[in-house]
Amino acid sequence: MKKIGIFCSMFLLSQVGWASHIVGGSINMNLLSQSGNKLLYEISISLILDETTLNAGNSDTDIVVNMYSISQKLLVNTFILRPFGSRRSVVYKNAACAKQRNLKFSEAIYRTTFSFSSELYDDPQGYRLVWERCCRSSNLSNIDSRQGMVFYLLIPPLFKNGQPFINSSPSYLVPDGDYICSNKPFQLKFSAVDKDNDELRYSLDDPLAGYTNTSLFVNPPDVFRESYPIVAWFTGFNAQNAIPGKPALSINPKTGVLSVFALEVGVYVFSVKCEEFRDGVKIGETRRDFQLPVVDCPKQTPPKPLILNENNTEIIGDATICLGSPLIIKTNIDYAWAYQWQKNDENILNATSYNLQVSEPGKYAVIKSFADMCSNDTISKTINVVLKTVPKAIITASKTQFCEGDSVKLTSNSPQTAGNTWVFNRSAVGNTKQTMVRAGGKYNLAIRYEDGCVSKDSIDLIRNSNPTAKISSASAVVCDKDSTLLTANVGTNFKYDWYRNGVLMSNLKKSQIYPKLDGNYTVQITDGNTCKNLSEKWTLSYSRTDVLLDSISPICNGSKDILKLNGSPVGGIYAGIGVSQSSFDTKLLAAGSYKISYSFTNQDKCTNTATRIIAIDTEPKIVFKNEVIRIKRGEPVPLENFVTPQNVSYQWSPTQNLNNSTLAIPTASPTEDTRYSLLVTTSNGCQSQARMSVLIGNVPFVPDAFSPNEDGLNDKWIIPNATIFPSLIVKIFGRWGELIYHSDGYSNPWDGYYKGQKVLPGSYAYQISYYGDVSGVLKGVVTVLY
Repeated sequence: MKKIGIFCSMFLLSQVGWASHIVGGSINMNLLSQSGNKLLYEISISLILDETTLNAGNSDTDIVVNMYSISQKLLVNTFILRPFGSRRSVVYKNAACAKQRNLKFSEAIYRTTFSFSSELYDDPQGYRLVWERCCRSSNLSNIDSRQGMVFYLLIPPLFKNGQPFINSSPSYLVPDGDYICSNKPFQLKFSAVDKDNDELRYSLDDPLAGYTNTSLFVNPPDVFRESYPIVAWFTGFNAQNAIPGKPALSINPKTGVLSVFALEVGVYVFSVKCEEFRDGVKIGETRRDFQLPVVDCPKQTPPKPLILNENNTEIIGDATICLGSPLIIKTNIDYAWAYQWQKNDENILNATSYNLQVSEPGKYAVIKSFADMCSNDTISKTINVVLKTVPKAIITASKTQFCEGDSVKLTSNSPQTAGNTWVFNRSAVGNTKQTMVRAGGKYNLAIRYEDGCVSKDSIDLIRNSNPTAKISSASAVVCDKDSTLLTANVGTNFKYDWYRNGVLMSNLKKSQIYPKLDGNYTVQITDGNTCKNLSEKWTLSYSRTDVLLDSISPICNGSKDILKLNGSPVGGIYAGIGVSQSSFDTKLLAAGSYKISYSFTNQDKCTNTATRIIAIDTEPKIVFKNEVIRIKRGEPVPLENFVTPQNVSYQWSPTQNLNNSTLAIPTASPTEDTRYSLLVTTSNGCQSQARMSVLIGNVPFVPDAFSPNEDGLNDKWIIPNATIFPSLIVKIFGRWGELIYHSDGYSNPWDGYYKGQKVLPGSYAYQISYYGDVSGVLKGVVTVLY
């Protein structure tokens, strides 16, 4: 990092716009937060600046970074980065030599934030962020002068399959200020860190010159570039021989440590590429250009320093520190020397005294050089400072909030060999592993281990007052089946548990209850701090009298009886429709259900009532559609009927040859003449019974009327099934018994004429003799209508 400072005296003139003050740098993208499908990133550039050439005329007020879609080969966004915070000075291990060679570097950060969404940033090939800047210093030993530089970052898609792909780019550490002594081995830590713990692989690469020049100092037109031109190397130089030597400049691919044994003095540019891998797949790439000077170093070398403890004894082996108790390490003091302390091979800022206060574990060393002249420096043996891993003091409390009258047990997690000190209000209250306390406040614990390390903890305990618990009510005597209101006092976040005779009433959790049983009632109130208090007893008595009323069977068939009512105890009052004193009169009541009651009032003026329902039911009526039905043998026939009321149950008998004996209209298929009985029962138990017959064999079907008025409708007395009888004799008689119509067979039905004249309207007797499967004689009356 020294090379620009060493040779800056050769180039005192700086052209406006040139970036000769930029030694190197890199672009970073750091994920700040995620909200659904929104990713908030910080986009930044870290620049390593040569303070000896930096001035207001050539410093950048802002930086424009372009973002390109790789698969679409398009510019997708532009970010303006502005300076953030103050510059951080680069620390040199040999301050005298750095001053003599005019080496003064710093790191500047430019940054902005941006929220990315899945709709725009899901290019499967990822994105490239680029900033181009001209021009490099002209005092470089391995590349042609005044070439541009490209700051370049390759990132994966920010969204895959609509879901955020969580990733932050690797971030290079700020390298220590250093220069290379020719003909001496040299190493420099040049690694990056990755917050996602992805695998990082390092390699040397060609620095990029890009498309800027002395006429175009910053980003050229915003067009996608498939690639960027590399710098023009001088003959014999390339990415793998950026600093010539035996060996030449190389980098450890895993640790990022640069190594070289340089042979030629000069200022050399090189580029380190850091590739990011996840699960073995490359997902990103970042690079940082840098430059280092190789110089002839003085031959004078100070004696090697020793690292001492506070007792001025050299530290051999590991040193230990206790958490919260820093360790002082030092070296022999001599004002002829300058000192620079290192931690983990990195210079510690402002650590230039002969002593160092160490509060963190790590590997520490001190570099010693002449205070007033540039010379070789020398470094001490590295000591490993180990943090003493004493267990963290932890106080365990049986509870952190407690109630008045309770106590709290505090327990330390100390081992048996350690000592405990409990402190409350600046006074010691115990020195054992456990202590019991009753006061609220802050308690402190100090555990002192045998090696002198102390671990501390504290805890705040809160003591809360118990709530007031009290029951109030309007009365202590309540009538049976009534209720009185028991009320407990109300408070913020109160919870209530009611007890009767000492037994928890689990379903009652409010400040008021309506108990229906006598007994001793208490309420336990629990406040918001879980503190509890139990009230005094409230004794509640119930006055009760058992009242009975005898039941009455349903009344059927329209009974008009007067029924005697029986209630106890004697002396009560009967009430209800049809009730007169202690009797129930059915004479004026229709069928239905009637509610009657009996009430009795005791000496405490408490009234209890018993009730009964009396059912008055009308006998159901059964009407058959046909009381006699003739069918062929085995022919199914419905037993049609009409029953009132309809909410009855049915039972037919006999049950043989019925499809279901409990249907209202079953289907019968008898093989012989059968007389069926139907029993219907109402919901109140009232019953009626009727019978019908099903006869086997055919008979003529005889209409009971016709109208021979020659209107074309029912003009003749037609027997529909007359043709099924082989012999049918029909006779019709007048009003005085005379025969007015006779027919053997019935092919010409009677048309209402007798002796050529229409008969008078009225009823005429008939006699029909029939022969067939069944033979018989039918007699009846047919009505002639006009």
